[in-house]
Amino acid sequence: MSSGYPSSLLHDVLGSATAGIISRVVTHPLDTAKARVQAPVTSTGGRPNVVFRGPMDAILRTYQREGFRALYSGFGAVIVGGTPGTILYLTGYAFFRDTITA
Repeated sequence: MSSGYPSSLLHDVLGSATAGIISRVVTHPLDTAKARVQAPVTSTGGRPNVVFRGPMDAILRTYQREGFRALYSGFGAVIVGGTPGTILYLTGYAFFRDTITA
């Protein structure tokens, strides 16, 4: 790194993975709410079972009816699918930043 700190590929990979996971922990409930607002579950008659008034309504009602864990449904798949991309993006950025400034 140009700031004088030692840089290694392992540090960049671990830092990138950690950043990706932390960002997903914070934003996953919002993505869950967005998905529930955009694609409500329908009954056999084709009408939505639950109609949400917005993302906050979706978060609150999901929490009240299904509990905290429902806000993180599908989280494992998101981590497995998204973390490698975050690692490539941020590690690639660090590599090229160091290459260009060296």
